[in-house]
Order: sequence, then structure tokens, then C-alpha cells
Amino acid sequence: MREIKFRAWDNVLGLCSVESIDFAVDCVYVRKPIDKEFHTYTLSVENSQLMQYTGLHDKNGKEIYEGDIVKMGWPRQGILIKIEWNEVMDEGTGFIPFTRPGLDGEDWENMGGEDVEVIGNIYENPELIEKT
Repeated sequence: MREIKFRAWDNVLGLCSVESIDFAVDCVYVRKPIDKEFHTYTLSVENSQLMQYTGLHDKNGKEIYEGDIVKMGWPRQGILIKIEWNEVMDEGTGFIPFTRPGLDGEDWENMGGEDVEVIGNIYENPELIEKT
């Protein structure tokens, strides 16, 4: 079973790890390292951008989240892909990089993360989106 976890983007704090989400009071509790110490903040669910962990890792062991931009190796050498949620798959729903024509889940599975590298995300590196 895939571990369920999130990270959040806030326009002031930047990228944060999510400790918990309380939909009853519309709050996201996040942790952010500042000056070598972790600080906890409360964000509004409505005003923060939540990104779910895909359960996948890149070739360096880095966790891949929704909103990440990855660089592909074989068989799509050098292609940049934005990771997003795909509601329409043959075997249910899941995360799959479907932002490039001709790329499919089989390509992704064949690589097994060995030729995939996270190079940024859509919030901190918006200039990379133009390359995707």
C-alpha cells in the first residue's frame, strides 16, 4: 500500500511538509525548517496548494510529488514531464505523467525510477513548465 502524505505550497512560506490536514476547520498544519529549527504553521486549505506523494522515487531516492517536474531518461531521453493526477486510466486512477504526447504509463513503469530525476516543481521553477 502506498504511503499517503502531502506537501503544501504557500506564497509566503514556500514549500512545506504537511503534518496534518483538518478539513473540519479548513486548516493545513505544516512544518518548515528555518535557521536549522522546524517551525509549525497553520494554513488555510483554500489558500494553500496541496500536493500528494505519488509513492514513487527518482533515481536519487527523492520522493516524487504531484506538481514535480521530472527529467526522463530512456526511452524518452531528456524530456521534462510535469507530474499530475490522472483520473482516466485503464486500471483505475493514479499519478502518471501524461503531459507529453506519446508518453504512457508503460514507459514510466519500464523505467522504474532508474532514469527519472526530479529537477524542480511547478511553484519554485515555473520556467521549467514552458519546456514541458
